Amino acid sequence: LKTLLNELNHCLEKNEFLLSSGFSLADIHVFPFLRQLYRIQQSESVLQMGSYHAALSWYQKISNRPSFARAMEKRPNKPA
Repeated sequence: LKTLLNELNHCLEKNEFLLSSGFSLADIHVFPFLRQLYRIQQSESVLQMGSYHAALSWYQKISNRPSFARAMEKRPNKPA
């Protein structure tokens, strides 16, 4: 896991997003995994993510996107 986080962090030190300076499907695909690690880290202190500065910056950048906020809104279940 640490090896993969190091690779992710290294990639994000060179680029604003995973593939380049533009938001892409790669970012959308990888983000949920980092989000879960971030949440686990906050509650369990199992993984120290503080050393992955570029990855955390990327996480915050995506979390602050209006589209992310809309996707995370709780919606009432509609009866079928």
